Amino acid sequence: MLQITIEDGSNLSDEADSIDILLSANRLKEIDPLIVKAVIEWDPNALAHLVTEFRDLKTRTRVALMRTPVTALPDVADESTRALLQRISSGQLLPVEEALAGTRLATFFEMGLNEHEIEELGTEMLYEWFGPYEFVKALYEIGSVVLATGQLPSALARFVDEARHRYAFQQYNAVCALCRTILEISVKDIAVAHGILPADVGNIPALASRAPDLRDLIYQLGNAAQGFLQLRDRLHRVRINTNPIIHGHRSVKKEEAISILKETLACIHEIYEVHEKSAKGQR
Repeated sequence: MLQITIEDGSNLSDEADSIDILLSANRLKEIDPLIVKAVIEWDPNALAHLVTEFRDLKTRTRVALMRTPVTALPDVADESTRALLQRISSGQLLPVEEALAGTRLATFFEMGLNEHEIEELGTEMLYEWFGPYEFVKALYEIGSVVLATGQLPSALARFVDEARHRYAFQQYNAVCALCRTILEISVKDIAVAHGILPADVGNIPALASRAPDLRDLIYQLGNAAQGFLQLRDRLHRVRINTNPIIHGHRSVKKEEAISILKETLACIHEIYEVHEKSAKGQR
């Protein structure tokens, strides 16, 4: 008979501010094989403690990442750490959860914020007219973006934050329109870094009028480095999926809005990873 007692997590609101997301990410990497070992050797006591720690760390890390729209980690050499944090932020399964998916043990990894935690965080983060429960639940669902560089366009974090808030406020057409803007800001920033666009293209009307459109920029970026070429189809999909919305040809519902926003954030994460690798290769 399968019996494992999972302990309650610690107070998220008190600890989320002080949590070190890098230490948490590294500890989650350490716990992953230990959980597999406990399953193989069937050590219920060790398994219970490890799963409790895993759930607590993952949830508190996700809450810490939720507090800011963009987490820049330019000094972290290990791209797998940033990838792990991106997966946590967007609510994806981690390797051990994927390995145990479909088994009876998978239920022990199910996590989320309880009503008390949502109310506590909501009171802290939003005091205004919108209900804290819906606000925090939506931000937790969306996540944020983890980037490899500290040199970001000044508007990027602002537009990512606005897109997340538009989703929380159930303004789904605005979410998708902002996704298009986020994509364009990032692609143009990378295009400038790779010499495809002049650095002052946005400040000189004559240059801006002759600049390639987003479709052409994505194609040109694909020729700048192999990693960009592999991302080209995904970038185009975001562009194509948001086209009819920004032109007012149709509207979207919640499910499509969250899908487009999550894919946009994932693409932005990947494009800056490729850019950082390319930049280091040229040094």
